[in-house]
Amino acid sequence: MPPPIERTAVEVVTAFFAHLRAGNEQFALACWAPGALWHVTGRSAFARDYSPAEYLTMCRRWMAEYPTYRAEFGAFDSVGELAFFAIRSRNGEAPGETQGMMLYRVVDGLITEGWAIAAQYGDRYTF
Repeated sequence: MPPPIERTAVEVVTAFFAHLRAGNEQFALACWAPGALWHVTGRSAFARDYSPAEYLTMCRRWMAEYPTYRAEFGAFDSVGELAFFAIRSRNGEAPGETQGMMLYRVVDGLITEGWAIAAQYGDRYTF
């Protein structure tokens, strides 16, 4: 059996998003470690901790509620096991355009934890 392929934190997270965009939810979920959590911070109705499967369900609910939502992602970067990028979005829960950061911890090639951190509107909305 060949040795596992080593991937950087950024490569793991970009693979997760590539699988989501392609509609491959099972492959997307395989990027997450067992027991992983996604944290949506702030005071939004969406703010809470999610398992990876719950996170994908929340994303479907979000798109149903905000069908014209658009997001632009900044360049990915990493520090050790943390991968992060800026996000700017519009037509979501927040009025107008908003921005924030998404942060992922990757250990042994799997996402173990992630955070959606809004940077505007006093934590009232997520992006």
